[in-house]
Amino acid sequence: MNKRKFLILTGLVLVALLGLNACKPASPATPSAVEIATRVAETQMAKATEIAVQQMAIKLTEMANPTNTPMPTKTPMPAPTLAQPTAAVHTPAAGTQTSANPTTTAATTNPSTNQSVKHWDKSGKCYFSFEFIGDIGGVQTGSTVKVSQGNYKTWRIKNSGTCAWSMNKDQKPDYFLYLKPEGGYTLNYPKGVNLTGVPLCINTSDDIQPGDTCDVQVYFMALSEGKFYDYWNVTTPLGEFIGYGPSGNWSLGIAVSAAN
Repeated sequence: MNKRKFLILTGLVLVALLGLNACKPASPATPSAVEIATRVAETQMAKATEIAVQQMAIKLTEMANPTNTPMPTKTPMPAPTLAQPTAAVHTPAAGTQTSANPTTTAATTNPSTNQSVKHWDKSGKCYFSFEFIGDIGGVQTGSTVKVSQGNYKTWRIKNSGTCAWSMNKDQKPDYFLYLKPEGGYTLNYPKGVNLTGVPLCINTSDDIQPGDTCDVQVYFMALSEGKFYDYWNVTTPLGEFIGYGPSGNWSLGIAVSAAN
């Protein structure tokens, strides 16, 4: 092969190689660090934007379909409790003995301040009841008496029932009322405390008709200095205690101080 042919052949090989290189796709250029950071930032921003759009869509959906929130239930206020009046007459001194009031089969359960409960007679045709009028005489509630000196305590009451009160136990035992002391009395009673045969009212032998008033009385003395509280019960022929006052458990009381 001569030199001329060799040069021609070499040129053809070079042209062929150049053609093959021209047909081969170019390799992608390697991105720089700045380009990489920029692309990462763009990707993160796009993702954050996508999440924000999704959250906004959820919020709008919730606003378009609100849930029903139940109203709080109202707590009822407790009913006020009304204080019951206390029987001031029945406050014994410290250290003195008192007994429970006798039970009663009352027809009226809530008498007024001065009105007693009702107790029917043995036949059930009428009832016993009284109204307390007040203290009569010199010995009032809170009076001071002398030691070992006899005194009368007198109460005035009114027959507010429908039965006439008998003053004679032998003639009308079913309508004979009397006084009975509560246990634990603190004063001395020279005429005794067993008055089951003594008429309830003094200074009369006539029956006490409904609407009439009469005086009830006991004789007492204090044997020492101090304060004393005793109670006497108006009692029916059946032995039932007739109490008066708001709760129907007040008795005729003696509340005195004694001094030398």
